[in-house]
Amino acid sequence: MGSFLRPFCDSCKNSFKPLMLGGGFMNEIPSCKIPCGCYHCGTIVSRDILKPKHKCSRCKRELLPFGKITNEMDFDFDTVFEYNIDFDKSYILEDKKYDCPKCKTPNLMFENTGVWD
Repeated sequence: MGSFLRPFCDSCKNSFKPLMLGGGFMNEIPSCKIPCGCYHCGTIVSRDILKPKHKCSRCKRELLPFGKITNEMDFDFDTVFEYNIDFDKSYILEDKKYDCPKCKTPNLMFENTGVWD
């Protein structure tokens, strides 16, 4: 099951496009889409974390992923999105402020707006 997330920044009030994250039941090839930021173009896109390299489609520079992969199944913080990659690995996006790729301030948040399959 995947999630729709809307990134928003309290500083620059930038309107980022909603993202489809995670993976669906109909995927034949395992994938896990996560949010990534291009700090050169100022955009946020979703990319498959299971693929080795993440490049911006505009400027071809490295995309920086938000969130992290963890082996811990019990964590004591709030998450906006989580996805089980394997039996012992999960991707988590914490409910906290991140650096905005547009204005570079630590005021970027993600809001869960729905689910998809």
